[in-house]
Amino acid sequence: MAIYSRQYRYHLPHTLVLLVALALGSFGMVLWLGLRWVVVASVLITSMAAIATMQRQFNQHRRTFSATSNTANLLQKDVFISHLNHVEHQYSDIPHSFWMLARQRAEAIQAVAAQIAQKELTFIPDLLETLHTVLDLVKQLAQALRALREVKTYHYQQLAQQQLYSSHKRLEQTHTQLQELRDQIILDTLQQPSSTSSAEITTWLKTLIAENENGILGERGQ
Repeated sequence: MAIYSRQYRYHLPHTLVLLVALALGSFGMVLWLGLRWVVVASVLITSMAAIATMQRQFNQHRRTFSATSNTANLLQKDVFISHLNHVEHQYSDIPHSFWMLARQRAEAIQAVAAQIAQKELTFIPDLLETLHTVLDLVKQLAQALRALREVKTYHYQQLAQQQLYSSHKRLEQTHTQLQELRDQIILDTLQQPSSTSSAEITTWLKTLIAENENGILGERGQ
């Protein structure tokens, strides 16, 4: 939730502007039409209706924001872990030790991505997409672990082993690359002007996403 707090507070100044405009408009109407009870009552009713409408819209936005953050924001640790738990439940019969290594790697990736997002909000969409590919890689790795346990012929054992190695390798590379990006962003804050532009980092993240997706699709295409 903290990551999106700036976006949430962004809507508050607009609400204040509307309230100030409403107050000024009501005051101007009273000055124009005169201080009569009919005028005052009309202004009060109109103002209360407008405030009630704004309050409903504000509450609706807050509920929508909360629901979206809780279900889709993989940059929140508990949300990401719940997705990992779902995969673990789906593949509860796979070897536990190897799965825990992959899970720990995925959690480490999520932690680094959250750190980057806290420093640079503009990269949040690409970081979220990166974490989605990480979950896909984790699921693919779990599928490979199950296949290794179930298949009996040498050829298909080799294919499952290759898929397992590829998924694990991509997780390792993603973790390393995101760590490098985080360190680069930290160092860039010490340099004026920054040596790396936002466009370059965005392109770099999209390349990482594409490499992860190619790893997933490449293995599925076999």
